[in-house]
Amino acid sequence: MIDSRFFPLPFVALSLLAVSACGGGSSPKSEDPDAGVPAVIEDGGGGIEDPPDGETLCGQGDCNYQTNSGCSAGEACRPALENNQAIARCQPAGTRAAGGSCSDSSECASGTLCAAGQCRTQCCGGDWSACPSGESCIRQYQLGLPGGGSVAADVDLCFPVGTCSVLDPSGCSSEENRTCQLVDPTGAQACAPAGTATTGAKCSKQQPCVAMHACVGGRCTPLCEAKQPESPTDPRPCADPEQSCVHFDRDPPGVGECTLLN
Repeated sequence: MIDSRFFPLPFVALSLLAVSACGGGSSPKSEDPDAGVPAVIEDGGGGIEDPPDGETLCGQGDCNYQTNSGCSAGEACRPALENNQAIARCQPAGTRAAGGSCSDSSECASGTLCAAGQCRTQCCGGDWSACPSGESCIRQYQLGLPGGGSVAADVDLCFPVGTCSVLDPSGCSSEENRTCQLVDPTGAQACAPAGTATTGAKCSKQQPCVAMHACVGGRCTPLCEAKQPESPTDPRPCADPEQSCVHFDRDPPGVGECTLLN
């Protein structure tokens, strides 16, 4: 029997710090992300679970970030800073579609926000089904506070995945303090803030694992190169001889998790 409980895989909810003017209704600018936390995935058998219902997980306000419902034609649902809180408000929409270059969210069409120099598709609660092909709902948007600091807006953004391999510890070396992690239950991989928890150590949203690990059942579990049908032995066996490299549906092709088989 495979030991399967809660599987908090590292979900890249990366903070997109935004600089906004004092008062509500401002259109914030975004800077490159520099923080992140993993998501918690409950899975009883290693399969791919359904995506979360992002529409119900968006922040409160006048409109819905993921569907733009509540706003009129020509308006976009965006986070506005009010009393140091991010509130969903309808604001004038821009004309640049997802993927277009931008320096401010006011330039972006409805359903998108400006982040890292591009208009990015909005999503909520890690709902990857709201994202275009090749992207996942992995980065969290934040608004800058007057005088410094930031507050999270309950809206995420779709960013590219498949940009690295979780079995290559140097795959994100060009990005400081980042490692390649599994970022959603479909096996998507992307560079994310590096964790410090090692094999067998406790892990959580606030304490992600080091490279080549996943947070499984609250403990850091090593990832491994899964045995191919034509190979009689694991190409990269687990360090613990009592564990086997088991590929789950949620893992990328060729990747497994070091698992104790009873």
